[in-house]
This record gives sequence, C-alpha cells and structure tokens, in this order.
Amino acid sequence: MRKTIVRAAAVVVIILLCVFLYNIGKAHTFLPENKTIELDGMKYRDYSEITISIDGGEEKELYPRDRIKVEVSGQSHRIKISAVSRSGEEIEITRRFRVKLRTKMYLLSLPALIEGDDAWLQEFTPLN
Repeated sequence: MRKTIVRAAAVVVIILLCVFLYNIGKAHTFLPENKTIELDGMKYRDYSEITISIDGGEEKELYPRDRIKVEVSGQSHRIKISAVSRSGEEIEITRRFRVKLRTKMYLLSLPALIEGDDAWLQEFTPLN
C-alpha cells in the first residue's frame, strides 16, 4: 500500500512539473507597433519616437508607422516604454500584463497603451 502511494505521489509531482515547465517555456510573438489607430471611436496618434523593452530584453526603437517582432516565453510579461510625443513631451511607462497560453501572436498598439486604452493588446492572426 505504501509503495503505491509513493508511486502515485511521484506521478503527480512529475505531471505538475511538466505543466509548470510548459507554462514558463511557451513562446509568444509580440508585434509592437507605433501607428495611428482608431479603437472604439477614439483616435490615438503615433509618437515621433518610442523605445521599448519587454521582460528586460534588448531596447528597440520604433518611429512612426513602425512595427517590429519580439519573441518571448511565459505568460506574465513586463513592458517598459519611453516615448517622445510630437510636441516633444517625454513619457515613461512600465506595465505588467498576462497573455493566454493558446494564443501565439499578439499585436501591441503602443499609442493606445500610452494613452491608457485597455484594448492596446489584441490577438493577431496572420493571413496565410
């Protein structure tokens, strides 16, 4: 009886470890963009320059109408943004967010994020 309990506990631990490793190792692709966008009747203009870093990675610069590709792992992320508006105002934002496991690609509208719109993160399905 004791041997069966130990084996069952070992199987449960292995399954939990597999689920944990899957969650932290699942890769996602983010497509941050600095484009003028209209969401829910609100128009968000692009910024003259935006520097972003996702999960403490390499800082990347985006100029008006730019979109880049960033690949990350895990469900929980932190994005750090430094932006210069068209009027010359400097803005710095750091935000934590979580993504769904089953979605592979996300479109990040940086102007909408800076202005505080909740729809800044959208699932993205590429055309084949």
